[in-house]
Amino acid sequence: MVLILKYLKKFLYKLFFFVIILLWLGIIGLINSKLTGASLESGGVWLLPIAITIITLVFWLIWQKEIKENENTKSRFLTIASHQFRTPLTRMQWTLASLSSELNTDKQKELLLNIKSMVSDLVKGSNYLLDATEANKKKSLYYDYIFEKGNLSASLSSVLGIYAPGLQNKNIAITTDMRQGLPLVFFDRERINQAMSVFLENAIIYTPSGGSIHIKLYLEKENIVFSVRDSGIGIQKNMLTHIFTKFFRTKRAISMDANRTGLGLSVAKDIIKNHKGSVFVKSEGQDKGSVFGFKIPIIK
Repeated sequence: MVLILKYLKKFLYKLFFFVIILLWLGIIGLINSKLTGASLESGGVWLLPIAITIITLVFWLIWQKEIKENENTKSRFLTIASHQFRTPLTRMQWTLASLSSELNTDKQKELLLNIKSMVSDLVKGSNYLLDATEANKKKSLYYDYIFEKGNLSASLSSVLGIYAPGLQNKNIAITTDMRQGLPLVFFDRERINQAMSVFLENAIIYTPSGGSIHIKLYLEKENIVFSVRDSGIGIQKNMLTHIFTKFFRTKRAISMDANRTGLGLSVAKDIIKNHKGSVFVKSEGQDKGSVFGFKIPIIK
């Protein structure tokens, strides 16, 4: 059934494309007939429309080829980057495991656990990126979602624990509003943790020292909503519609941290989409802070 729908979709796309070409040809032919006064039945009146249609089609095909090449370049970049990151990160995990036996104080062990958790997240993240680029080529080993029934409060608490040092280093005041007794949802715990991490990490990076972050987890109609409000650099309103686009970054964001790729928000959007939810962003403009978050449906 899936195969039939796939071929039907391709057929309908080609049929639609063919109809558009005929309409385009007809419109140009009609305009040419009006301008020259020649009859539509005259063969000469269609020479110019046919030539224009062929030239337009050639330019369109060249444009499509460039788009495909750009996508392939990005895909190759992600694949190479994922492979290059995964090997040293795995070695770091081994080193940290050996180091744990050499530590004495509880504080040292706590910090080491946080580092091990972050390295583990990086390994998983590189796997997700690798599988995302190869999803159409073979069955994924890491990209399949494993949904379970649960509450998002525990995930948020886990994420907050990981980013506590970053908040302290920048002297950012953080407040949380986690409503008690929230309904359960079906979610992939690791993926939701990753999405929450993207929003919180961005808030920390783009909020100046001494700023503030407010996190909310609450029920809105039939959705659980997670939101992160910061007092950071904000976003120009004409940029809001592009903010979840892969590789997109504002000039202000680049000036604050030039080493980031612009993939985090698009990955988070993909994660929430696979949970049948949606992401959102709000900002009143530059230097007026921003609000990022997502909604996923509750279990009815």
